[in-house]
Amino acid sequence: MIRLKEFAMYTCGGVFVPSDNILHGTIGVQPNVTCLAPVSAHYYSSRMSFPLLCFNCGSTDVAEIAAELKARFQTVHPVCHDCRENSFKERTRGEKKLKK
Repeated sequence: MIRLKEFAMYTCGGVFVPSDNILHGTIGVQPNVTCLAPVSAHYYSSRMSFPLLCFNCGSTDVAEIAAELKARFQTVHPVCHDCRENSFKERTRGEKKLKK
């Protein structure tokens, strides 16, 4: 998997794992994902240590996530500086229950 991560170059609509790779048929790409689709929540929940990406455009230039959002939600997917300037907000999941 590490070698695949290092050498794989994925293009929308293409094959992520070449047919001659031992992981072919084990690892795949969701069929309806396009380059215009937001980054899937599966990317962020993966056990692999992928770099943080803007969930909207895939940029690696992610803006810092506010501590208040981290405290309020179980999961916060980041946005980049450009998307934030264009009114996109972090994608949040699982609002934490407030202790009484």
